[in-house]
Amino acid sequence: MNAPRLPVSPAVARMAARAARDFSPGELARSAGRVAQAAVAPLLPTRSLADAVGGRTVLVTGASYGIGHAAALQIAAAGATTLVVARTAGDLDALAATVDEAGGVAHPYVCDLSDLDAVDDLA
Repeated sequence: MNAPRLPVSPAVARMAARAARDFSPGELARSAGRVAQAAVAPLLPTRSLADAVGGRTVLVTGASYGIGHAAALQIAAAGATTLVVARTAGDLDALAATVDEAGGVAHPYVCDLSDLDAVDDLA
């Protein structure tokens, strides 16, 4: 069953034909996705990180450096109690101190997550 065709102005038809000729299917799909997202975005509720994690407890692994460290700081700043896990005790303690100084709550746990016995002890 074919979907009904919507009436299209000649100008829109020319633009669509030009786009189909000048752009790859991937580029057209990305553009259509951006247009759809822009059209729907005002209708969707906005949700901040604080709305998502505030007042909750969040476990962050790999928290001693890099992405895990940055995520732990952001999550704690958003109002979550953060349980930070990594292999390096000194780095975890420094992270927890930084979070505490900023008014957040972080609990450091040293654990090598590749060691299943250590993971059982963590739980």
